[in-house]
Amino acid sequence: MIILDLKPKLVTGHVENGSVMKLIDRLYIDELIYSDYVKPNHKKNMDRGVSGVFKSFNINQFLSTPPPKNSSDVTLKEMLSIEQLPNNLKLIKSADKIKKYFKDFLIKKGLRFPNEEVSTLLHDSRPILYKLKYHYNRPRPVQVASALGLKFHEQPLATSKTPSYPSGHSAQGILIGKYLATVYPKHSTEIMKLANDISNSRLIAKVHFPSDSKFGLQIGIALFKHLQNSAELKMDKLSEAITIPIEVGDTILGGKFKNKRIVVKDIGRNEKGDITINGRPLLKYRIIKDTDKGNGS
Repeated sequence: MIILDLKPKLVTGHVENGSVMKLIDRLYIDELIYSDYVKPNHKKNMDRGVSGVFKSFNINQFLSTPPPKNSSDVTLKEMLSIEQLPNNLKLIKSADKIKKYFKDFLIKKGLRFPNEEVSTLLHDSRPILYKLKYHYNRPRPVQVASALGLKFHEQPLATSKTPSYPSGHSAQGILIGKYLATVYPKHSTEIMKLANDISNSRLIAKVHFPSDSKFGLQIGIALFKHLQNSAELKMDKLSEAITIPIEVGDTILGGKFKNKRIVVKDIGRNEKGDITINGRPLLKYRIIKDTDKGNGS
């Protein structure tokens, strides 16, 4: 396989009006991949396998739907289409953080954000998406453009350091969107617009091909349907998690001796699936007892 970590020495192709590539080796271009190196944290996620709330999800249904070839007219047209999209840096940055993007909306509406459930969906869907990404190992648009000798204006993102196909943001955005729309049906239209924003923001940033996003949306919808149809799962009991008597806004005790009052700003999960408060493991804190409340500390 040819890797795009190093810029290939190619004769620049000349493209006019979306016509076929000229003076370039199609076979060479089609062999280009994202990378032959899998980052340790990505491998760790894939090693978890299909588990959690998606443990019976049939990933095989998505293992034989390859993206358009790198040298195809379809890929070229996709690159040209996203290159023409107007920049929207505010949307790119805000929609990059999936959970926060939905959370901010619900909070503004005065609604409770189901942090535990959303964290579980993101955590348990990650191995599936990584497996599909590295299965196809599609290069990012900027890599293909570089190989073709074309100028390209990508908005670099820390979350785009994986193979391009499918778009994980599109998959997880639609998955979370559909779940939250089920929880808050009166706001379903606005919530699904947020899901579409997340998907579209990746195209505006030019870090994905439109076919990446389309495939990601298909996967996200399938994941949500799995949640609905799973006999072992209830929509209001997604995580099989420990129930804790703590909510955002509560005060708990933390610090080295667990005697420092700390306001709970966020309750979530880390990559291991452990419950976290303000980004730190739950075991780092203790709940304030009635005796603690009355001592004036």
